[in-house]
Amino acid sequence: MSEDFWEANLPPNDNTEDQPSSDKIEIHSPTSIGALFGGWAFTGIWCSVSFLALIFIGGPAIADLGTSGWTPTDGVVINSGVDESTSSEGGPTYCLWVDYQYTFENRTYNGYIVSYSQEDSCNSWSEDADEKYPPGSDVTVYVNPENPTEAVLENGFSGLDFTICCVFPFVIIGIILLVSMLRSTFSTLKNNLV
Repeated sequence: MSEDFWEANLPPNDNTEDQPSSDKIEIHSPTSIGALFGGWAFTGIWCSVSFLALIFIGGPAIADLGTSGWTPTDGVVINSGVDESTSSEGGPTYCLWVDYQYTFENRTYNGYIVSYSQEDSCNSWSEDADEKYPPGSDVTVYVNPENPTEAVLENGFSGLDFTICCVFPFVIIGIILLVSMLRSTFSTLKNNLV
């Protein structure tokens, strides 16, 4: 075969020394921009859901921490019990309720809140939760000195329902996703503008 045939069918020479740098074409934008949109969509959904969960679940936890400075006073349990219902999975769910009475500055009040994070907290393992608060038992009630109608039986950290802590890893992952997406976006924009 002739040399002309081989020269015509050889792959192009990768010798970039002879080519000016303006002839180089780099294709980053379509893939990077598409990946950024997808990443931002996923991050937005993740952060929205986890932060909403934090607000709804974390709000009562913050309220519990705010009760740590409340004034202790003597109280008595009027009645208590555990309501049983069937969960959506078909198993039993137990919800504790306690009615109590307390005296603060020579006035008598009624209360029902054990703690804010446990107020609407039902679970599948607390069948005997009312044993801690039998009717007629003396209890320490923590009263808001600025509004004595507000009171809890468990204050501060002792009142926290620690099952709500399962939300915090999702929030931390959301923060990590947000930071990594910001870095990726700035990096992509910088590379595309250069």
